[in-house]
Amino acid sequence: MSPFASQVAATATNVAIGWQHAVMSRVDGSVWSSGLNTAGCLGIGSSSPVDVWTSTSGLSLAANSWLQSDPDTDGLSVWREYLLGTDPLNADSNGNGIPDGVEAGTGADGAQLDVDGDGLSWQAEAQRGTDPYRADTDGDGVADGADAFPLDPTRSALPPPTPGDTTPPIITLIEPTNAVPVP
Repeated sequence: MSPFASQVAATATNVAIGWQHAVMSRVDGSVWSSGLNTAGCLGIGSSSPVDVWTSTSGLSLAANSWLQSDPDTDGLSVWREYLLGTDPLNADSNGNGIPDGVEAGTGADGAQLDVDGDGLSWQAEAQRGTDPYRADTDGDGVADGADAFPLDPTRSALPPPTPGDTTPPIITLIEPTNAVPVP
């Protein structure tokens, strides 16, 4: 495949494949085709076969130039955000303080709320004081989501319950009969 053909194919949004031909649409709304052109099925104005992607002149989809824009200014186009599953109108889709473009550049999933896979969202990890990028913050071998003491490497499970009645007493407050409410 020629460098131009691979560049054209890399921006495809949809591809339809026939018996011996293919047609694709691109982000910019243009339509391209290639292959055996039986009875002019490629829509290029002739019936000659085409072995490289060729613009189908006069045929286009609705303008899709907005797919190439970056309304949330996170460094990712709307189309790329759709592919990644992030929100094109929110620079930080998962709310972890790192822009989607930065996360995409590092290979992280900007749509993932549980970045380290320990069963806790980054918000829950922030509340607990654990590291949202390490599944086991204290290094005791138990993931933060299952660790009762995620910041203490010497223990991870709750102590066993104490047998017997440990129910706290119930305190009932009764208003005196001669009490006068304060306005």
